[in-house]
Amino acid sequence: MDKKIFEVGDIIEFRQISAGRDDNPPYSMDGQWRIGLLLVYPPKTWKGCPVLYNGKVYTIRPENMRSLD
Repeated sequence: MDKKIFEVGDIIEFRQISAGRDDNPPYSMDGQWRIGLLLVYPPKTWKGCPVLYNGKVYTIRPENMRSLD
């Protein structure tokens, strides 16, 4: 399977433990893929790319992101 090149503005799925604080109820989606908006790509640092989720921005490493396609 070819790895998708992401683009700014893509709706993506991602995994991030700290984003669980903003789940409703909190941490209810732990271990599951969340859906967010990719704000910057490619990543500017080793920490990852900013992703908007539930009104907050989280830095997500590319290996923890996947396309909805």
